[in-house]
Amino acid sequence: MRSSNYSAFISIGALLWVFSFFGESFLLQPYSTYGIFVSPIILFIGIVMWFYYQKKKLNLVTFNDLFSAPLKLDGLTKVWVVLIVWWILLFFVISFGFGNSEAIRVAKDYCIRSDKVIARAGKIQSFGLLLSGEGTRESGHYTISVVGEKENFRVEVYLVRNSSGWEVVELTMH
Repeated sequence: MRSSNYSAFISIGALLWVFSFFGESFLLQPYSTYGIFVSPIILFIGIVMWFYYQKKKLNLVTFNDLFSAPLKLDGLTKVWVVLIVWWILLFFVISFGFGNSEAIRVAKDYCIRSDKVIARAGKIQSFGLLLSGEGTRESGHYTISVVGEKENFRVEVYLVRNSSGWEVVELTMH
C-alpha cells in the first residue's frame, strides 16, 4: 500500500465534508446531505488505511504500538485531520441531539401539515440537517430547512409550551 492511497481518502473525505456542510447551509439538499453521510465513511477508511500503513511500514506488532509510533503525516495535516474529525463528531451529536427534541419534532410536524409550506415546497421530502435557534422550557424559536419537491427554503418557527405540550404560534418562510 502506498502512502498516497490513504492521503487521497483522507483528502477526499475531508473536502467532501467541508463542501457538503456548506452545501447544507446554502440549501443544496439532497446532494449535500448525501455528502454529510458519505464523507465520514471515506475519511474513516483513509484513517484506517493510514494506521495500517504505519503498522506495516514500521513493523509494529500490536495496535498499542501503533499509537506510540510517530505518524508519518506532517504536523499541519495531522491537525487538520483531528479538526475535521472533531467537527464531524460535534455536528452529528448536536444535530441529532437537538434535532430529535420534542420542540423540533412539533415544528417539523407543523411544517408537514401547513398548507403554506406545502404550497411552496410541494411534497416535503425531508428536512435539512443544520438547525439553529434557541429555546427555553416555555418557548422556542428555531430555523429549519425544508427540502421540497419544488424548492428548498428555510422556515422560522416560534413555539410556546403550554399544559398540553409544544404549540406553534408563528411560522415564517424565507
